[in-house]
Amino acid sequence: MRWGLGSRIFLLAVLGPVLTTTVLIGYLFHSRGQDIRVQTLERGESVARQLAPALTEPLARGEHELLAHVIDAARVDPVIARVTLQRPDGSVLLERGPSAAAHQGVLVRLASWVVGLHRAPDFRVPVLPARAPVLDPLLVQQGVTPLGWVRVEVDASPYLHREAGMVLQALAVLALVMVISLLLGYWARRTVTRPIETLTDTVRRLGAGDLRARVQLLAGGEVGTLARAINRMAIRQERNDKDLNDQIEQATRELRETLEAVEIQNVELDIARKRALEGSKVKSEFLANMSHEIRTPINGILGFADLLSHSRLDEEQQDYVGTIRESCTNLLALVNDILDFSKIEAGKLVIDNVAFDMRDCIEEVLSLMAPTAYGKSLELAQIIYQDVPVRLFGDPIRIRQVLTNLVHNAIKFTPEGRVVVRVMLDADDDDSEHARIRVAVSDSGIGMKPDEQQRLFQAFSQADTSITRRFGGAGLGLIISKKLVEQMGGDIGLDSEPQVGSTFWFTLDCLKQRRVEPDDRVGTQGNPLGGRRILLHDTSTLSRLAVRHVIEGWGAHVHEVEQPSAMESRELLSQRWDAVLIGLSREELNRRYFRDLIPAARAIGAPVLVLASTVDRNELRSLYQQGAHSSLPKAVRRQTLYRELYRVLDGGAPARDRLQETPAPLVPAATENTENAGYDDCPVLVVDDNAINRKLVATILRRHGVPVTEGEDGRQAVDLCERHEFALVFLDIHMPNLSGEAAYQSIRDHLRAHDTRLPRIVALTANALGGERERLLRLGMDECLIKPVTETQIMRQVRHVADRPGDAAREPESDEAAHRALGGQLQAMLADELPDHRRRIRQAYRRGELETLRDHVHKVNGAASVCGAEELQQACAALEQVVVDNRRVDIPAGVERVVAAINALLASQPQDP
Repeated sequence: MRWGLGSRIFLLAVLGPVLTTTVLIGYLFHSRGQDIRVQTLERGESVARQLAPALTEPLARGEHELLAHVIDAARVDPVIARVTLQRPDGSVLLERGPSAAAHQGVLVRLASWVVGLHRAPDFRVPVLPARAPVLDPLLVQQGVTPLGWVRVEVDASPYLHREAGMVLQALAVLALVMVISLLLGYWARRTVTRPIETLTDTVRRLGAGDLRARVQLLAGGEVGTLARAINRMAIRQERNDKDLNDQIEQATRELRETLEAVEIQNVELDIARKRALEGSKVKSEFLANMSHEIRTPINGILGFADLLSHSRLDEEQQDYVGTIRESCTNLLALVNDILDFSKIEAGKLVIDNVAFDMRDCIEEVLSLMAPTAYGKSLELAQIIYQDVPVRLFGDPIRIRQVLTNLVHNAIKFTPEGRVVVRVMLDADDDDSEHARIRVAVSDSGIGMKPDEQQRLFQAFSQADTSITRRFGGAGLGLIISKKLVEQMGGDIGLDSEPQVGSTFWFTLDCLKQRRVEPDDRVGTQGNPLGGRRILLHDTSTLSRLAVRHVIEGWGAHVHEVEQPSAMESRELLSQRWDAVLIGLSREELNRRYFRDLIPAARAIGAPVLVLASTVDRNELRSLYQQGAHSSLPKAVRRQTLYRELYRVLDGGAPARDRLQETPAPLVPAATENTENAGYDDCPVLVVDDNAINRKLVATILRRHGVPVTEGEDGRQAVDLCERHEFALVFLDIHMPNLSGEAAYQSIRDHLRAHDTRLPRIVALTANALGGERERLLRLGMDECLIKPVTETQIMRQVRHVADRPGDAAREPESDEAAHRALGGQLQAMLADELPDHRRRIRQAYRRGELETLRDHVHKVNGAASVCGAEELQQACAALEQVVVDNRRVDIPAGVERVVAAINALLASQPQDP
């Protein structure tokens, strides 16, 4: 329990006097009690001593009356209450008088307790014979028999009556002192605690927020000083509170103004956001339209430039045509980069996860980049380390896109030297299903400073703005590559040193294929190259290393020779070699270095195979004429190199019966008679409901000697694939009766159910945006070509399934009349079909059948793009996009534009006489 200050003051004021008075009264009663007790005891003892001798004679004679008379005489003393005469055995003989406590009142008893006489004292004295000497009457002499015993009980009542009065007086005094103390305590409490309570109440009000509270106190001393201090504090607090309130009001006004400004800005931002979304939508629509509007004329230029290059042109005209093709190719690549970048920004780019071979990705990119690299006299090499798992799951198309960009940049910024692609393990666990692959592209180009490296991997930026003027480019390649690699779960970076070169690298986290079929890297039983001794000469260390990695993977033993003079050494001439492999750089080709080297190699007595830094067929044929048994570009596929090695080792005999697990030959060597080489073993099926598109593809294929079967819709495609075996199928996606997608699934299911090899199926579509190509590849198709397709694209697919490299493939002799005839036939077919298409388009529009309208417009679009009817093609592409977007308001104008374009094209056709 906590006592307050007032309670403590009150307790001290009352308790002190009361305790003092109580102690004094107690001491007084104690002294008085001692005196009364002494007097009473002395009186009782005196009477007992006097009474015992007086009772001797009467007791001895047995005079009881005399005994009573003597005892009554002793009881006259008021102090004697009762006298008892006892026999020697202790029995009562005579007793006179009442007990001492019998007539005591309450006050007397209280007084007896105060003085310590609450028990009445008594004295027992023997009555002795008269002749016995009494030295001490209170003691019995030894050997003396008393006549009896006299017992005297003392009564202190006379004294206690006086003490009882004093007790009452003491209690009255104590009560008076207590009353006075209570009054003094209350006064002290009121005098001391009232100011303190006033101070406390004022402080409590101040603490509750009542800053106007003041201490109304006129007391002096310490309390007054404290009161004045509290009042001063309250005044300062009130002033501070007023200042603070003013500041809060000011801040509130400013905050309110800021919130109003923020609200206005939010409204403006919301309007800007809506405008940005609308702009993004417009941009997407623009890209969707421009994918046709821009790509169509570019493809038209490329297609006709390609046809023109096959006609009879002089050297200057060929140079002009080559410039046109190169410019259009660069422009088309830029447009594709912008479209890819837009897809990535919109988050619509989908990464596939299909089975692929890493070696194929590397070889395809290097084969594509080889002409450019060799044109700059650069060495192009690839090194895939033996511990790298090459059968993986991932997106091979995007991997090739990233690698193509890096290799293209390396070639572009390397004036001389080499470009090397290395594939190695970045992290691998033998028990893990994943492998982290690191692909590095190194060059000996101009390099970059650290501050220049920081500006890379940003959209529309390059390390040096002057590079754009020197080398060209929009600066989108690296940022697209970075986004693609990140979406595939990898990283991308570079290490560079000015004037030394750069190494761009990226990593991929790929899942390993569980079932890995044996390939040419495993020396299986029956491998014709196993144990063969190959002599390898190349002045480039990296080129020797790259070739050695491949050949040793087939189980052959390779001996390297760097200097050409060593090939004439007696030591080498005395040994048996199965083949001599010679690597020639572009500079060595220019210096005719091979004129003496090839004869020296033939002197060893083994077949000579030359790998040269060129893709020119004339140069490769020249090497054959100088004595080489076979000549190939250095950027050759491993299957081709394997086939040519086996061919020269086997003396040119067919290798089919002995190449059990090894890949089939890609092409004949450049030294073979390519003029008569055909594709009889590569039947192709072309399926398109548009006769013009179908005739164009079929005509191109037949000109190259490819056997062609044609189909008009998806149902025919399924029937033909069930009855015949094709190596390649060109399949249009948008067809009646059965779409290209459904036809593909039916063909795939049927062939798998009958355990039949599935042909390579290439989709043909005019949809260049919206992820159409990625969607078809995810469906399982091997490739997707955007209409209008070119002769190069078509033949590249044929060579892929026929295992023939594009650089050594036969091209037909230029026939200007044939090209003109084909163009005239296609235009005539289009003119014959246009009236029917016009009628069907109008009919579908009037009936509101948008899907039917889109089908007819799509057919006209494809036919017009093939025939070069640019105005009609653009009108159809725009109307098709309007129907896809379901913009019904714009459909009437789109239909009128298409009909007007058809009428204009029909009016321009020559009339029969």
